[in-house]
Amino acid sequence: MRRLKRSPEFPDEITYNMVIKGFCKMGNLKMAMYVYSAFRSEGYKPNQKIYQTLIHYFCEAIEFDMAYNMCKQSMENNWYPSVGTIYNLIEGLV
Repeated sequence: MRRLKRSPEFPDEITYNMVIKGFCKMGNLKMAMYVYSAFRSEGYKPNQKIYQTLIHYFCEAIEFDMAYNMCKQSMENNWYPSVGTIYNLIEGLV
């Protein structure tokens, strides 16, 4: 991320989402959350894709507390999860 900040092109929401999703796919949720925090500290507001990605991979990794907290945070920011996202959360609780 530091290299991107030094380049003349600053990362946007799409770039951050791709990086977050890449770390999630690699199973490195800790790094995905680090990038998410950097994204927020840069003044960006997460969009539905970022929330969906993080919730999906937290559920996949059986990190339902994190998925639930992310879902709650998304609703506080006026993004409400899709039926598929809610299904993943419920499936994890069963």
